[in-house]
Amino acid sequence: MKKILAVCVLMVAFAMPSVASAKGFGFISHGDELVEVGPIPEAPGRVVGSLCQHVSVLWANIYTWNCRLVVTDKELQKYMEIPEPLQQEFEARYSVANAQRDVWAKYGIFVLIGLFGLMALKKKKPSEATAT
Repeated sequence: MKKILAVCVLMVAFAMPSVASAKGFGFISHGDELVEVGPIPEAPGRVVGSLCQHVSVLWANIYTWNCRLVVTDKELQKYMEIPEPLQQEFEARYSVANAQRDVWAKYGIFVLIGLFGLMALKKKKPSEATAT
């Protein structure tokens, strides 16, 4: 079990997002998350990003809401709201669902649930063995 936990800790360390503006208590975080959606051919050096609010445990998103498209630089450091007249055009070309989140942010919560489930089952088995 310790090996599985060590592998998960390493996965978390290598899958951490390079840009985070989250606040929180160590393993629980919340705040804005900016991820790339796609390039803008007409504007080299700029990309369309998805700016969302999120709550995470060990950098795995539990819940994401209030997503909107923004224009950002390739490093995802600064962003600019899309003007209202262009908003519909951008929404037709790009989708927030195509945001390029890392694998851990997308699916890590399922790994964590599985690990907690395995730990709960493992703790339950010894008590059952002594009862019989």
